[in-house]
Amino acid sequence: MYQYILGASLFKSAVPYMRKHVLNTLDSHDLLYLDAFIFFIIVLCIFCYRCIFDRTHIVNTLSNYKQLSYYQILCVVAISLISVLVVYMVLQMDKFYNTPLINYISRVSLTSICAIIIGVLYFKEKYNFQHLIGILVTIAGIYLMTTNNILF
Repeated sequence: MYQYILGASLFKSAVPYMRKHVLNTLDSHDLLYLDAFIFFIIVLCIFCYRCIFDRTHIVNTLSNYKQLSYYQILCVVAISLISVLVVYMVLQMDKFYNTPLINYISRVSLTSICAIIIGVLYFKEKYNFQHLIGILVTIAGIYLMTTNNILF
């Protein structure tokens, strides 16, 4: 299992550098369109493959879609809209701010902090003083990495 985590981490950490390289030529929205188009083609190929060779899987998927409530469909639409917005913001950030490594570390760290905050507020999870110190150190580290001011 660890080899998959390592492989995924290596590939995922290379993406910001590739994105920054492409953003030297394309605008953020152009890359977003191109990325979405290629993603659509890949998903369409997988769908066609499943329709031809694994029809029962597609039938199960369609029956699961039919069971979704209106609220669940609204949640899926909201997730999709948020995903597009986040991708666009990431493209803008990689093109105009800091280095891809600092941006990547900041996003990963802040995602963890936001997940903890949402867990506390909505799911009533319990965290101790040690977790609070970790959050504060993470925020301080992100500030130090992203600021251009010399403190000393």
